[in-house]
Amino acid sequence: MFVLAWLIERLVLRHLVNQEGATLLMATLGITYFLDGLGQTIFGSDIYKIDVGMPKDPIFLFESMFEGGVLINQEDVIAALVAAVLVSALSLFFQKTATGRALLEKLLKSNFPDKSTVHFFLGQLDSALFPDGLGIMGGSTMQGPYCEP
Repeated sequence: MFVLAWLIERLVLRHLVNQEGATLLMATLGITYFLDGLGQTIFGSDIYKIDVGMPKDPIFLFESMFEGGVLINQEDVIAALVAAVLVSALSLFFQKTATGRALLEKLLKSNFPDKSTVHFFLGQLDSALFPDGLGIMGGSTMQGPYCEP
């Protein structure tokens, strides 16, 4: 793996120093497609089933509201619930723990290119998870010169 990364850097990326972002994007996408094709050529491209033990049968929701209901895969519902729990846990970590607040303040104090992006993201996360205004960016939960909402 190291040798492959070294070859890519020497043969492709080194020649693209100080180029426009679009050029770098296209070059790295080209490398990605090349490596994907090379891997499929060497290891084969057979599709195989991965069973993670979750139910695969689709379910119909909202049958009383819509004719025929809405067909949703049970895996998608479970994945959405797990994601919501993890986002809530992360939000509570940044809101309620001293470590989370310190990490957040360190991020905002750093030379982050655009602090307004961080504030926008946290504000959106807050409004989704804590509509009462007591979330990450809520008035008294964050203190410091870089943590003003």
